[in-house]
Amino acid sequence: MATKHVLLTLATLAVGAWAVAANAQSTVHLYIYDTHTGAVTQASPAMDFEPYNASFSNNGKKLVHDLVIQGGPAQTLGVTDLTTGTMTPLGLEGDSAHWSPNGKTIAYTNYQDWVDSGFDPTVPVQLRIVPA
Repeated sequence: MATKHVLLTLATLAVGAWAVAANAQSTVHLYIYDTHTGAVTQASPAMDFEPYNASFSNNGKKLVHDLVIQGGPAQTLGVTDLTTGTMTPLGLEGDSAHWSPNGKTIAYTNYQDWVDSGFDPTVPVQLRIVPA
């Protein structure tokens, strides 16, 4: 029997929209929930990964998020265009990405070295910035 459930809340937008990922039978879709109207809109086709830690672009038309494949390669970043549903991998290992207020850059971290160290407090976690 298939179980449908919401995995996590990914991002919030100041105008009252949330992005969530829903998983049914190992298929993940990205949805937008408008908190003002209650409308739910499917924003992506089926994905082969689980998107986490999303951040809306300043114009609300894109999401930057982590890409996780359980048991797969290192966590990377991707951008989903909410108007087309197209996801573009950025080719960057990292997590917890956020759009800058002007929409020109994306800041993110990659704390995998810290995790691999056994959470050694002397291992630095660096803030990285790339053009959006």
